[in-house]
Amino acid sequence: MKIFDYNIGAVGLNEEQLCKEGFEPISVIVPGPDRDHFFPSAKLIYIKLIADRKSKKVLGSQIIGGGDILSRLYTITTAISSGMKVSDIAKLDLAYAPPYSSAMDIIITAANVLNNKIDGNYNGISPVELKDKLKRRENIILLDVRSHSEYDFDSIPGSTHIPLNALRGRLHQFPKDREIIICCRSGVNSYEGLRIFKASGFNNVKVLDGGIVTFRGEII
Repeated sequence: MKIFDYNIGAVGLNEEQLCKEGFEPISVIVPGPDRDHFFPSAKLIYIKLIADRKSKKVLGSQIIGGGDILSRLYTITTAISSGMKVSDIAKLDLAYAPPYSSAMDIIITAANVLNNKIDGNYNGISPVELKDKLKRRENIILLDVRSHSEYDFDSIPGSTHIPLNALRGRLHQFPKDREIIICCRSGVNSYEGLRIFKASGFNNVKVLDGGIVTFRGEII
């Protein structure tokens, strides 16, 4: 459907429906351009990809944004009806034409992120879960790893700011017994920050799914 400037679509089941059907859903939220970012016509879309944790089969998705969502819905519909696993989507070789798509489509990016989450290489937290933690004033450390200019322009109140390129030299400032949630613009740098913490023996570290873009959007 279309509501003002947003295209909105969903296929399969959502997490609540999957739980009622006896599945163990796991999901990620990934924002990205609907075509190569250097094209003036590129628009941001948000994809929530859902799978069953045990079978790793794709079971649902919701997509919203100003760009093309229909081709992504077709891909996920085919994946669901064919019983494809998340790893199968990650290996797809989709058509590439810069005015219409990226070399690595956002669907493939979302599948790779979800695959990492299923395998335990990525620990994510949804914007809704983070908002609940902040509302309850839980004793978490919210770490923003964006640049100084990005942080000064817009940040989540109460967050700690350390640019990603300075993180390794300041790990000693973080206690290992507190939950650390890393955020950046869209989640890419946060994942790199997660790997830095993991390599240094930190186990209670998560990434904000979709980053600040999704946290501010509140649309999935």
